[in-house]
Amino acid sequence: MYSVLEEKFFETEESINIVEKGIKQGILTVFSLIPALPDRLEISVKNATVEFIPDRWIILDKKRLQQLREHCAMAAATHRHIALFSPEVAQLPRFCASEIMWSNGSVPLLTLRMSGRSLEDYSKVLKGIDHFKIESCQLLVPAVELLSLWNLSAAISGEPRLTIFMLKMMKLVVSDYEEERDNYRPVGVEGNNTINVLYIYGCSLSAIGNPRDAVKYFKDVIRIKPYITEDRFLVPYAKLELAMCHHALGQTESARVILIDVKANYFHHSKPLRFLYRLYHKIIVNEDDPTTSPPSTD
Repeated sequence: MYSVLEEKFFETEESINIVEKGIKQGILTVFSLIPALPDRLEISVKNATVEFIPDRWIILDKKRLQQLREHCAMAAATHRHIALFSPEVAQLPRFCASEIMWSNGSVPLLTLRMSGRSLEDYSKVLKGIDHFKIESCQLLVPAVELLSLWNLSAAISGEPRLTIFMLKMMKLVVSDYEEERDNYRPVGVEGNNTINVLYIYGCSLSAIGNPRDAVKYFKDVIRIKPYITEDRFLVPYAKLELAMCHHALGQTESARVILIDVKANYFHHSKPLRFLYRLYHKIIVNEDDPTTSPPSTD
């Protein structure tokens, strides 16, 4: 997974500046919409921290890291499909105030990565796993969590150049997966990381207007379901993204069938999932049938 962050390619200085500007503007707008964000972050960090390592760096336990991955997926999806000044975006701090702040804090590492420089000086090995320093938040996160935060940064910025760069970063992992697609079985941490990459790869393709290719990767995540032992939330999230792809391709009935399946089989999984389901139901069903009401809230 570390190779995703170290592959030697880079963007032009002009491209990096445009991306940085887009991310900063998006974050500033989010902050102006949600003035209570820093307070929510403080509460969230207190609840999430399992230990401080020397020099006051924060690391998160396994459960909180999984929440980070899910919350980033939900927040990125919301930003990509809903206007910034919508009520839905204003609700995001209920679930992911920390992730929004950490995503902002991860931008300097993203800029380094886009310039082709190594992140080695900003990493620390803990229990055999590379962790990366988000210095403004005094937080250490593994590679796949950093990728999840960058995916959220890309969604907040709305800048396609950043999403295209994300696709380049993930291509090596995706290519290795494709060589054994038919027989692939995720094993351990690296297997779980690969499934996260496939999901983010599909989201990135969809975000740049390529839903037809994105469908393939969402279907891959769904097909691997029996072998996923950790991030099982990726299956219903992939189904929701698949529904949005069908909707974008004009295949409304297929999208509706998927929504029915998610409601019947996954609705109880988590509040972030229910939030995203209702959001996509509103987009898919209500756009096609103005007389249809969205599902009731909890």
